[in-house]
Amino acid sequence: MIVDQNTLGAVIVSFNTDIEKLRNLIRKLAEKATPIVADNSLNPSHASEIEKLVKAESAHYISMHGNVGIGKAQNAGIVFAKSLGCEYVILMDDDSLPANDMIDQLFSALELKSAEIGSQVIVCPRPIDYEIEVEDKEGRISTMTECHDMMSSGTLIPMRVFEKIGYFDEKLFIDFVDFDWGWRFRAKNGRIFIVENAYLFHKLGVNDQQVFGLRVRVPSSIRHYFQVRNVFHMFGRSHTPLKWKVGRLTLLPVKLILLFIFSDQKRNRLKYATRGFLDGCKKISGPYIDH
Repeated sequence: MIVDQNTLGAVIVSFNTDIEKLRNLIRKLAEKATPIVADNSLNPSHASEIEKLVKAESAHYISMHGNVGIGKAQNAGIVFAKSLGCEYVILMDDDSLPANDMIDQLFSALELKSAEIGSQVIVCPRPIDYEIEVEDKEGRISTMTECHDMMSSGTLIPMRVFEKIGYFDEKLFIDFVDFDWGWRFRAKNGRIFIVENAYLFHKLGVNDQQVFGLRVRVPSSIRHYFQVRNVFHMFGRSHTPLKWKVGRLTLLPVKLILLFIFSDQKRNRLKYATRGFLDGCKKISGPYIDH
């Protein structure tokens, strides 16, 4: 398959984005795709900088007029890509960077696996740390590992899949948006594969802490709200795997206790987690509203 800007739309969701990283990402993607930036920036001055950069790079800019969540921003980018006639979309975080041949590797794997199994397939890259040097594997057929959970950044999705599965759940706002969509996809007999030679460079573990020798990811305080609240939403969905539900029942309280003991901003973390629990019980969705 010939991959070009007319075939592939690259949807980037920006939020508090580093301008130079975004410039590098747009230029890298523009070699194979049409970059589309859906901007969730809250600061008007920063949003203006991003808009100027995107237009200077001949990419497409969509203002979301504030932070509306990753699901709604991704959906806006996907719909825009569809209006351009793109047959595929690739989703990108604003702080990631694809390897030179990542997109080609993904397309080769998608074609190969789709023909082999005769069902709908989406493919994801293998995320690695920016600091790791990898062997140039350009032109080689990559091995593939089937997985049960979708990761959003770098995922290649045929546009026709959205007609069957629908778009991302905007009510979740941020956490589990990609998991939810991937599980819906699998519930419709879709299959997800990681393409082992398709590398996506990302700064891994930037907010991690060591607790009893274990690496624990420490999010911003407000993320506890969505992580706790959205667990309640996921428990009530038939496509959510039972294994995940059981695991969350065990893991979530343990993780929160460890974070509150060993991390900073304990009062804020407790406040957001408590609100997440209460709003989750009430089935409240959407953005966090302080009251």
